[in-house]
Amino acid sequence: MLSTPSVYEDFRQTLANFGYGLSENDYRLARFRTDLCFAAQTIEDLKTASTAGHGKVPPDKVRRSPIKTIDGLLALMLRWISS
Repeated sequence: MLSTPSVYEDFRQTLANFGYGLSENDYRLARFRTDLCFAAQTIEDLKTASTAGHGKVPPDKVRRSPIKTIDGLLALMLRWISS
């Protein structure tokens, strides 16, 4: 996580708002972690921010099963583009 809590909260809320804007324009979202040690907690924090308050992302717009490889991400994107 970022070292300053207020900076981290602003960053997290900015990402949540961005996701909300995408979902409002009928885009679907996929959250996936990287090899960075703090990625798992950041993803959980983003999930919380994305499902609360004004910027709530509809559940049907968010991929819930894990994406484990870049090939898996690319395959998912291809399926979404094709549908």
